[in-house]
Amino acid sequence: DLKEEKESMNGTCRATDQIAILSNGTVVPCCLDCKGIIALGNIFTTSLSDILSSSRYRAMMDGFHQHRIVEPLCQKCTYRHRFR
Repeated sequence: DLKEEKESMNGTCRATDQIAILSNGTVVPCCLDCKGIIALGNIFTTSLSDILSSSRYRAMMDGFHQHRIVEPLCQKCTYRHRFR
């Protein structure tokens, strides 16, 4: 929930090696994002290659690889603490 307090701006996540595709075709970086808050594109209209090459996705991945959390939803996530 975006109204929650931020957990921290540091960390990483399983989003570095997975994506999820919602039933409406929305591609999200995390299976926990069932509302599509971090919508990266739609698989019905955009190739997966193009979605994974998008500036938003690249910024997220670059951030995770540097242990820096870019997306506000991810900053509030406590699940990522399992991957320390």
